[in-house]
Amino acid sequence: MLQNGRYNTEGVLAVIKAAERCRSPAMIQFFPWTLYFHNPAFIKYAAEVAHAASVPVSVHLDHCLKPSDADLALECAFDSIMVDGSMYDEEGDIKYVKSVVDRAKGKGITVEAELGRTEG
Repeated sequence: MLQNGRYNTEGVLAVIKAAERCRSPAMIQFFPWTLYFHNPAFIKYAAEVAHAASVPVSVHLDHCLKPSDADLALECAFDSIMVDGSMYDEEGDIKYVKSVVDRAKGKGITVEAELGRTEG
């Protein structure tokens, strides 16, 4: 499956076109700054065109470091978000991830978590 970071309309459409041409599922990945640079309407647009594709295309937000990013992401049209609480101690990290998972369940949003930190 193609997973590709995109930041504009042309990039989103290119991923969808490539996925359809290859008859392969794909994931369009954004980083939190996209929420503020464009605004949530852009994410809604990206999700609408992704979900209208002839192959499965999901929309993912990667590395929600700040709770405010996760809060905003949960109000957008993401299929999944990755919560990164690596800046917290273990207890704080788990608490942050759990708070997002609990709220995401009712919205049908899948949550990926980065627990701890891998240096390298």
